[in-house]
Amino acid sequence: MDKIEQLKAGDLKELLYFLNLCFKGDPYAMHFEKGLPKLWVDDDEHMGKHYAVKENGKIIAVVGIYVFDTFICGEKFRFATVGNVATAPECRGRGYLHNFYTMANDILEKEGVDVARLGGKRERYERYGYEPCGGLYKARIDRAVAEKFIKNNNVSDYKFVKVTAEDTENLKRVKEYYELNSIKINRGETLGDFYLSTSAWDASIYMAFDGKEPVGYLLTQTGGDWCTESYAKTPKQLVGMISRFLLSTENTAISTNVPPDRPADIALFDRVCLGSNIDVPSHFKILNREKLTNALLKLGNSLTPYMDGEVILGVEGEGNYLISVKDGIPSCEKTEKDADLTLPYLDSARLMFGPMPPYFVADLPKDKAGFISQIFPLPLYWNNQDRA
Repeated sequence: MDKIEQLKAGDLKELLYFLNLCFKGDPYAMHFEKGLPKLWVDDDEHMGKHYAVKENGKIIAVVGIYVFDTFICGEKFRFATVGNVATAPECRGRGYLHNFYTMANDILEKEGVDVARLGGKRERYERYGYEPCGGLYKARIDRAVAEKFIKNNNVSDYKFVKVTAEDTENLKRVKEYYELNSIKINRGETLGDFYLSTSAWDASIYMAFDGKEPVGYLLTQTGGDWCTESYAKTPKQLVGMISRFLLSTENTAISTNVPPDRPADIALFDRVCLGSNIDVPSHFKILNREKLTNALLKLGNSLTPYMDGEVILGVEGEGNYLISVKDGIPSCEKTEKDADLTLPYLDSARLMFGPMPPYFVADLPKDKAGFISQIFPLPLYWNNQDRA
């Protein structure tokens, strides 16, 4: 097997040249520099997140393993993105992908990672345990919908201020709003770090004001027709804010993402918008199912209280889990008891975390179908603003 080596200070220039060449066909495209600015520091810490195969001293294949703290209902998790995988075209077919992901499994275990994630082709990564699942709620508003909503709800004439790295007052407000999310990552200890994450992928940050009163914020990608992240104090303010923002541009419509822990926002978008759907936010590899399930049960129960009951779900190659609600309190724990339903690993991820209802994934035992359908899918969500 070709030697895989960890990159270090001094490798930045070659790494970016190689990634831009492989992904964009142009070594000077600046795609990666602009997309993930916080990654590209030429020191051992940042370069050490990358592992490469070299031939004659030059990178011919590379993978990035980015581990970061994630919080679900206040509980700390270790998540990781395994990505930026690239092989020089003339070197493909040598098995580097398989070798990288075999190595990545060891690193994820060593780092105590609870959940790993990535994007890409399903058929490429499912053999390594990554399955598309979770729920990302999307809504689309056109100009006619925006104008009608503003008129019918007496929406104020919100003003928008583009937030820069130097605008610490508004950046602090954005950070405070972001921290209210039930599922969020640590975007850095400083406002500068937070800005780099929040403005990644060419996102523009806008604060909305009603007079001098801050209403909320939104992130838009280049062109302003896609809102990847937003927050307002009430659903009416949120829909009104995005409607006003759309009308301040020349775009015909705007699409927006809404996390599942904000059902009132989703409900209002669904009632007034041009169209809505539930998408898959990422491919996930669940490494600590018990811990993740308990946190998401807590979140789900806070959104709509569960009725008492239990089911034992078996996961092939992993074991059985007793998922129960007793006196209104949900829990998940490993058990030696026989399973009511046993599924292959990938199917178990879709049944537990969605986005489809569980009866689309498996034939449910009749005596447990009601309880299973009440609990699953759990509200696993990922904001694709955060990839590393």
